[in-house]
Amino acid sequence: MNNSVDLVLAANPKPKSGHHYDDRTGVSYEFPPRYRRAIVAGRRFIYYRGGVGISIPHYFGSGIVGEVRASQNPGLLECDVLDYRPFDAVVPFKDEAGNRLEPGGEGRMFYRSGVRRISEETFERILELGDHPPVSDASRDDVAVKPAPDNARQRPRPRHAQYAPSEVARAVEDFAVQRACAWLAARYRGCTVTVMPRNNPGFDIRVTDPQGSVVRFVEVKGTSAGQPSFYLSEGERQFSIAEAARFTLVVVWAVSLGTGECEISRSDGAVELPGIVLTPRQFQGTLVQTQTPGSED
Repeated sequence: MNNSVDLVLAANPKPKSGHHYDDRTGVSYEFPPRYRRAIVAGRRFIYYRGGVGISIPHYFGSGIVGEVRASQNPGLLECDVLDYRPFDAVVPFKDEAGNRLEPGGEGRMFYRSGVRRISEETFERILELGDHPPVSDASRDDVAVKPAPDNARQRPRPRHAQYAPSEVARAVEDFAVQRACAWLAARYRGCTVTVMPRNNPGFDIRVTDPQGSVVRFVEVKGTSAGQPSFYLSEGERQFSIAEAARFTLVVVWAVSLGTGECEISRSDGAVELPGIVLTPRQFQGTLVQTQTPGSED
């Protein structure tokens, strides 16, 4: 089986320890130094809420660990939370049969640990319970997958007359995942190609060998542009660095939804120079000093 290490991060409003950490859901997470070896940039996690006042402990979202640094509170650390994705519905910590979703959860002191390592299988089971996405059909072979040559020329941007403007992005995304699945199945014969739930942070497709070990984590980008351009989140970039030996970025470009034509390009390893040029297009900001609307300096 695969040896990936994912995390559960407890965000309890009233923890039994009595210590209140400065956690900001989807933004940052504060923790004591004993968890430093587990909380590293690029690692996936699931949020857990339990503790005093919570009638049913539950999981409520996922994300990726960002930069880790010293907290403003002495003796503590904090990390950024990247690619936060709240679940469509919270997931109780027990299944319908009364079994705890985290193996080992029967132990009396198990849930006192604010940071817990879990297997990829457990991680993905919780994701699926929080969201039931449509599964892309990787078996379709009505459109040939044509890898783009190294010196691929730019194509004119195709039109998608049969789609409303609000539907184009989603349709291109689904098309790209389908074509990427077909391409991966042909490249990794004998392996299993699995499309991940939409609330899975870091990558879209997992390729595993017959023994269940991960061969590739694949992030898929789709675009109708005439060049293999894409948008990438900081969480996806951090995950690509953490899993550089098994990470592949696949860009399905020059997509024509009307004719089913496309080009496919790939890059193995961390998403960084020299093979990939990243251009900042958006910044995250926080107001340090605020003014009431209408107030004067």
